[in-house]
Amino acid sequence: MVVEGVRLNQESPKLPELTERQIREKHYYEEYSLLKEVDVDLMPAQGNVDRPNSYWYVSKLVRRFFSAPGMKVLDFGCGPGTTSVQYAKMGYQVYGFDIAAGNIQSAQRLAKKYGVQDQCNLQVGVAEHLDFPDNFFDVIAGIDILHHVDIPKAIAECRRVLRPGGIAVFHEPIVVPFFDSIRNSPVGKQILSKDSSIQSHITEDERKLTAADLAIIRTIGTYEERRFLLFGRLSRFFSVDHFENIDALMLQLPVVNKFGGRVVMRMQK
Repeated sequence: MVVEGVRLNQESPKLPELTERQIREKHYYEEYSLLKEVDVDLMPAQGNVDRPNSYWYVSKLVRRFFSAPGMKVLDFGCGPGTTSVQYAKMGYQVYGFDIAAGNIQSAQRLAKKYGVQDQCNLQVGVAEHLDFPDNFFDVIAGIDILHHVDIPKAIAECRRVLRPGGIAVFHEPIVVPFFDSIRNSPVGKQILSKDSSIQSHITEDERKLTAADLAIIRTIGTYEERRFLLFGRLSRFFSVDHFENIDALMLQLPVVNKFGGRVVMRMQK
């Protein structure tokens, strides 16, 4: 089947020759995809409850932009498919790609489990070479993907496939003053290892975004951002349920905002 020049329900297109970095990422996520099957939290898609959570905020931005059946969203690096299911439940026609075939297989099973397989076209692909026409998508949404890829090439592809007036939303870790200096010190690395690990979900080549990366991402269009994760960094050491609420209040202060370790970016082309 072909819709507006895009193959549906067929085998994924042949990938371009992968770089060494892409090969390492592919092997890592093929292994990662063998972990237990995931479930989908549909509450962020429904919008009945709100939380000051960075992942929920991405869902809120995508959900708010939906205005008519048939709108198309690209799940940019869809992983095992949880966000693809959420976007389909919002009403979108969902297209997703991932570098690992294992992730795509998991995402397809998940879409079928939640009854949205007819709304989801999921295929193996890479961020730097998208197999979609120009000006095709109403929305591009990526969760923790840009710090794994060649940002200039990936953003150029985003600009190409996003329609005029469409939005791109990305959720990413970002380098911040003070905290990352401590984190990257010998003592910080002893406390929290930065070595590649399936258990810690750390790949060999990933890195947090820098100010230079943000400047490239801003070229998609009109830019706005919101920061998250201040005291929430301590949640790995202490079981405190209110870190999200505390962070939401503290990060409203301009002098504190720059210390937020996660950023959600929204661009309109």
